[in-house]
Amino acid sequence: MKYIQPYGVDDEDASYVDGDLAAGVSGSIPRASSYEMMLRELANLVTAAGLTPDADVFTQVTDAVIALHRITETTTLYVSGDYDPVQDCLLALSDKIIPSDVTVEIVLDAGDHTINVSTGPVVLNHPYGSQISIRGQALANAFPTYATVNDATAANVEASLRAIFTTRIVVTGAVKAGFYMTGGGFGTIKDLLFVGDKTAGQVGFLIGDWQNQIGTGYTRIEQCWFHHFGNTGLRINYASAVQAYRVGATHNTQCGFLAANMSAIQVLDTWISMYNGYQGLSITDNSFAELFSGAGDFRNNGYDGISANNNSNFQSGGATALRCKANGTYGITASQGGFALVYTYDGGTNTSGDLLAQIGATMDVSGSVTTPTCSPTVNTIGNQNSYIYSH
Repeated sequence: MKYIQPYGVDDEDASYVDGDLAAGVSGSIPRASSYEMMLRELANLVTAAGLTPDADVFTQVTDAVIALHRITETTTLYVSGDYDPVQDCLLALSDKIIPSDVTVEIVLDAGDHTINVSTGPVVLNHPYGSQISIRGQALANAFPTYATVNDATAANVEASLRAIFTTRIVVTGAVKAGFYMTGGGFGTIKDLLFVGDKTAGQVGFLIGDWQNQIGTGYTRIEQCWFHHFGNTGLRINYASAVQAYRVGATHNTQCGFLAANMSAIQVLDTWISMYNGYQGLSITDNSFAELFSGAGDFRNNGYDGISANNNSNFQSGGATALRCKANGTYGITASQGGFALVYTYDGGTNTSGDLLAQIGATMDVSGSVTTPTCSPTVNTIGNQNSYIYSH
């Protein structure tokens, strides 16, 4: 489509003017081609949307614009087949309407998908994000156990993980996160290994905040792992929520997993966090974490295996095993009004002891595999009005 100047005027950019008889000004005469061009352009828009132009229907242009931005059937997009990198795929979806009965699955090729300061993070914000999912290729072997990653050398652990995860998100340099979202929901993220290079501040997956902005996000994560980031593997902030099935984190500078500022994480089947510099799992600022089913392994972390602070809550009532061993301080700590429901606890090799409740914190302990060393002594008040109830 192009602009058509008035009839009898040579300047192709000349404007149309209104006639004014009193002032002796003649009005512009539209060329026939200007009408034809507009009509054909609008008719082509209607046709492109799959509609048949109808002179008796006066909403076809509106209907066409909506239809061209609507995904009408369940769709699978491939990276790198249809788009490359994955950011381009999400950008192509950014203006699309996705009805509630339609889903879009983004499937990543096997191999490394690199994220750095030039490509930027994968941004998962989308008004219809709950109907979009991202998955890698199927795992080459069974999801890792704690024995798979029980190695103090990060490179050895990465090699073991790469032999299992065929699709990897590789984060390099001073980019704050591999994936992030600050608002709304996103569908399932599945079968991905997130690998960092330990640049300061790196997070594998950051939900709920970004530079100078915060927002609530929620998603489901299945069979994903976060390894070797300069900050935290998976960080959930500001009333965000994650449900996960089989997740792990290893050799991150700070925490393997962090839930903060009224956020929540619930994990089913397998939860592993080992060789992180701070806690394996940190829950703080009125947040919640639950091992809903299966086994948890929080081992060999620099400080606590698990900590629940500032009125936060940890639950493991549905767990079949909760192994907190060889951590630099305690297996589990609750502090400043924190609470921990500790079931099937297996510890005994933590540097400072197994369970610590302090500054108005409480624990409920039952079904332990090994008898935990506790401070204060079970069923007595101590450590600034704290209590560990054992039964």
